[in-house]
Amino acid sequence: MHVLRRLFSGKGAIVREALAAGVDRLSIAVRDDMAIGLRESMVLQRHLARLAKLFHENTEFNEALLMAAVRTGSDLEDAVEEIDLSKILVPVIESGQRSGEFRTIETPAQTARIVTYTLMLRCNDSLDNDPLSISEEMMSVVLNGIFAGKK
Repeated sequence: MHVLRRLFSGKGAIVREALAAGVDRLSIAVRDDMAIGLRESMVLQRHLARLAKLFHENTEFNEALLMAAVRTGSDLEDAVEEIDLSKILVPVIESGQRSGEFRTIETPAQTARIVTYTLMLRCNDSLDNDPLSISEEMMSVVLNGIFAGKK
């Protein structure tokens, strides 16, 4: 235990280090998708599938990330701020709002947080489901919404 304490300053450092490579891969994949000119909705779809897979493969850290995301002042808060999975989507949302593919309902940062943390909750709630199914479900709700347009 003494060695672990010397290697990691706390729970946040453990979570951050465990997920760092996966988060880096997500960031690079989104940048690559944007660089090759994919539409923002396709980038979002691909990102949500990758993110759901990351959550599915790292279930032991999901609870820590969820708790840190909703609890300011927790010892995990700094790790979540450094990881901040929602930041990866901000440029995609900004670009989609500028191009008119996405409506501007919230700021890009807030929209990215809503999408990211909703997916995280859904993955945590559906551990037995296929991550691709979960991301497709999210895409359906995110892109199509639930408003039928009738009064």
